[in-house]
Amino acid sequence: MVIIFVWALLEAVIFFFIPDVALTFYAVRNKGKVKLLMANVVAIIGAVIGGIIVYIISTHHLAFVESVMLKIPAVHEYMIEHVRTSLEEKSVFGLIEAPLFGVPYKLYAMLSYHEGISFLTFIIVSFFARLLRFMLTSYIAYFLSHVVFKHLKASLKIYIWFIVWVIVYLIYFSIHTI
Repeated sequence: MVIIFVWALLEAVIFFFIPDVALTFYAVRNKGKVKLLMANVVAIIGAVIGGIIVYIISTHHLAFVESVMLKIPAVHEYMIEHVRTSLEEKSVFGLIEAPLFGVPYKLYAMLSYHEGISFLTFIIVSFFARLLRFMLTSYIAYFLSHVVFKHLKASLKIYIWFIVWVIVYLIYFSIHTI
């Protein structure tokens, strides 16, 4: 679970592979639903702490944070503009819909303060926004692994998991070039 925490924290700050990769791996490998719930909580805490770091630093050093973000693979200026527009038009609801557009959470953390979202509101909404996606992806993986494909060998399940994520990122990086 330490890996899940660190992964989620780093992805919220600078890493570009989402924590769902680790969470779905955990879901495929472990049978306990309660353990999976705890892994999700750990990931959410890591992600929100990472978001808090970005939020706080960007309050005084937005240009610096933005320049760092633009050095992350597959993060582009048009994403930052999308986040600005989303937060201007929808405020905190932009944070909730963020996973639908493949725009990194870290960009929402970077711009939330500057678009009038208070620190406490950012933390609360971040928690629930991350909760929705993390739970959805990990429990789908759990269901597929332990219900639909329960008779497959563990090694084959891991192979399928790997292929699915390769395909996801091939599609993502074809849309948002590296």
